[in-house]
Amino acid sequence: MKILYVIPRMTHGGGMPVVLTEVKTMRQLGADLTATVLVLEKGISTHLMAGAVAVGVKVLVAPSPILVSKLVGQADVTVVHYWNCPSMFRFFRLLADTQVPHRLCLSVRVNGCTLPQVVPPWVYATADGLVRLHPRTPTSALRPGIETLTIPSLIRFPDLDTPPAPPDFSTFRLFHAGTLNYFKTHPQLIALHEGLSIDSYGFDIWGSGMDTLFERDLAMAQHAVFRGFSANLYADMAPYHLLCNPQTTLSYGSFDKIMCESQWMGKPVIVLKNSYIADHIQTDINGLVAEDEYQYRAMLESLSAQPEAYKKLSDSTLQYTRSQYKRTDHVSSLIDFYTRMNQKLPTSADRACMPDQPSEAALDGMGNWKQRLADAPWSLSSDELNYALRCEGGLIHFYKAYPDDAALRTRITQLLALENSLAS
Repeated sequence: MKILYVIPRMTHGGGMPVVLTEVKTMRQLGADLTATVLVLEKGISTHLMAGAVAVGVKVLVAPSPILVSKLVGQADVTVVHYWNCPSMFRFFRLLADTQVPHRLCLSVRVNGCTLPQVVPPWVYATADGLVRLHPRTPTSALRPGIETLTIPSLIRFPDLDTPPAPPDFSTFRLFHAGTLNYFKTHPQLIALHEGLSIDSYGFDIWGSGMDTLFERDLAMAQHAVFRGFSANLYADMAPYHLLCNPQTTLSYGSFDKIMCESQWMGKPVIVLKNSYIADHIQTDINGLVAEDEYQYRAMLESLSAQPEAYKKLSDSTLQYTRSQYKRTDHVSSLIDFYTRMNQKLPTSADRACMPDQPSEAALDGMGNWKQRLADAPWSLSSDELNYALRCEGGLIHFYKAYPDDAALRTRITQLLALENSLAS
């Protein structure tokens, strides 16, 4: 079976590591396949490229539209790791324009409900199958009879027979992993972990970069330390007690991979109840779910003072994850899923439902905000305006890719003026 994977860019937090784990495990299970990864945007990771070579996966970076169409037409199954961005819109627009026959499996790791990572109807309409990570990812917009599969994130296991022993409690060690992005995690991530009533504690952040907002907060922090990119997160997370992953209702980062890796090592995850990622956590089983920021801090303080309670939670996290997370079972399900898709006749994208202009595609990613942005933008708060304008997949992101789009320029100008009026 020829499988073509389509990802917007090559990053450690994106689809590439998942694809490599998927292909490697499928081959270990005896699947006969060839795999090609099509990276829509320029830029590579030498670490991930080396991983692709080791697994025997061919990688093409920023190929021409002609080559993209040819690859889709030759593939038995095309697996698209969806992420709302201009390059993904170009890909779906190309499918509609060329009418290349395909069997397209949509892989959605985001929850699909939080702007701007709302999966628009024209993406669902093109899909011949859906693999979702999040149980709340909508399926109602799929065509009748389209099969879906829900599985957790596929992770590479550590080269350890057993996890390292839990660290001692002389210092309570907390960590967060992932790019520090205002829109993906809690905007007050650093402040949430400052001034805790814990005798000795530290809060380390691992990631490849951060927004200016977090740079300012770090400069004034007493406990938070930015450690930079981790080439071996399993080894680097060994000294820590908890993975701290607070999000708001507007946060759209999935953090699925790091959450699963952390729990595999017996590191519980603490989250906020009003975030979508809280669906992955069961309090006192594989982590803690706090009602609000006040309880979040109180939970950290309480657990730091109870080593036995922590050990019980850590052991439960380890046991639960080992019993619930069966990677070979999940990959076997994927093999069967792709095989069934390959038995179906190819389809072509529906031109009628595809937006013609980038401005339309950008607004579609806003979900139920689309109508508010069109009819009553003044009803949006300053935070909501900030998201609509500046988050990845937001209006400014699309405008940078399509600077000649007058409709986008006009919309952005209007919202900036409204934002300035709220600030004055």
